[in-house]
Amino acid sequence: MKAVILAAGIASRLRPLTDTTPKCLLKVGERCLLQRAFDALLQNGFREFVIVTGYRQQQIV
Repeated sequence: MKAVILAAGIASRLRPLTDTTPKCLLKVGERCLLQRAFDALLQNGFREFVIVTGYRQQQIV
């Protein structure tokens, strides 16, 4: 199964945390939000991923 992860927003309501880091790379505990999404999807049988990026995409890929 293939999953689509939306990681393109500016996250203006999380400023100043997102001034230099995209929201999906913000850490919650030991892992960033993107890693948490991957982990949850892998546990549920997803093996292919498409990540939709936009804002600060060079940091995500």
